[in-house]
Amino acid sequence: MIRRLRYNPISTSDPEYIRVFNGQMDLYRNALTVHQKYMAMKQLFLYMVSERFELKPIWLDILQYKHIDWANGVISTPEYTRELDADGITVLKQLCENIQTTIYGKEPALCDDTYLIRSQRSPGVKALSIPLWSAVADICNKYGISTELRSKRIDYHRPGRSKAKKDVFEYDSYEQILHKKFNTAKKNIKARLKNKGLPTHDSFGWESVDHAVQWGMELLEQMDYRCPRTHNRLSKISNKYQVSLDRVDSDLGYTPDNVELVTLEYNRFKMDKTTHQVFSLCERILRTNMTNNSKHKSLINQFDNSIAELEMLKNSFNKQLDHYKNKLEENSLIVQRDVIDNYVIDI
Repeated sequence: MIRRLRYNPISTSDPEYIRVFNGQMDLYRNALTVHQKYMAMKQLFLYMVSERFELKPIWLDILQYKHIDWANGVISTPEYTRELDADGITVLKQLCENIQTTIYGKEPALCDDTYLIRSQRSPGVKALSIPLWSAVADICNKYGISTELRSKRIDYHRPGRSKAKKDVFEYDSYEQILHKKFNTAKKNIKARLKNKGLPTHDSFGWESVDHAVQWGMELLEQMDYRCPRTHNRLSKISNKYQVSLDRVDSDLGYTPDNVELVTLEYNRFKMDKTTHQVFSLCERILRTNMTNNSKHKSLINQFDNSIAELEMLKNSFNKQLDHYKNKLEENSLIVQRDVIDNYVIDI
């Protein structure tokens, strides 16, 4: 790590440091439970590394028992190395002595993989979550110290843990990917509908996964292996164009009349929205961005006017159609009466 700013550790003769150190040691000696002893040493150790050893408290979340070299008084993790003095070693030893019952509720031997600071459990408490900075802030409030600790002036950061990139996976065939998708859908759909308080009957509309795969292959061929919503070619590779099962109505199950084969990108965008809601959202986005341009705005106005005119023509046509239907019905009745009258006369 590159250190850019000068870090001035607090002196062991500083009245502030003496007040905190002696106060926490008194708490440790007068503690009634192992957990209280552990917390007293934990807070003191976090304060010490912040003010004396150039460490941000949060960096201790990776500190394990195996990282301590007791003989030389050194803590060495994959991300930092610090040499402690006699006070630091004393506090760390007392912390380790009391961590066992604090974490496990019994007294097993400390193992190399035991986390010393991040583990925050006490007997009778299922999970006690105390952020590391909060533990230091308690010290500051208790002894009237400013929360502007020295560790806040450290301007370099702990190296980030880079996430391993997922390998791009390609299925051998569309049958294989559809089989996986339908199999997962069949396993999860009942629970998903039940969590929404919806009926779970008819949650999977095929006799088996194999029948669903056969249906899916026929549908892919009809669509020429293209998404009906984006017109992108559906892929067998694990990317945004991968084949995905979309339920048109998210309140219903996976059935032939409620499933579309779309790209993974579109399915993630749609989520639980209906198709109409997706189209409305896209229209709002398009209109909002296009109205910033005067030329585009005029085109939108022309389009809206054309739609209004088409709607008027449609209504006019429907009225004329209804009028002619009524006329035809009247003429049909007249013809029927003439036929009946002629029939009666013949008789």
